[in-house]
Amino acid sequence: MNDHEQIRILIREVLEDTSLPSALTTHDAARLLGISSRQVERMRIEGTGPPFFKVRGSIRYRRCDLEEFIDAHTHRSTCEYT
Repeated sequence: MNDHEQIRILIREVLEDTSLPSALTTHDAARLLGISSRQVERMRIEGTGPPFFKVRGSIRYRRCDLEEFIDAHTHRSTCEYT
């Protein structure tokens, strides 16, 4: 099993973790994506990150949107990057 497959398995395990609410905080989204909260914030500001919504001023992410974001940014080769 290569690193890519291991990452996909880990992501699936996190997505299936029912202890996480369906509306995730930036910290939870970062954990799921395997990056820092600051990186998630930067992507949100730049408009390059996953979709989000606000609840009483708090940023939240839907798990299904994060999964779609991961799928859309999954590559098998560096020549696939755009």
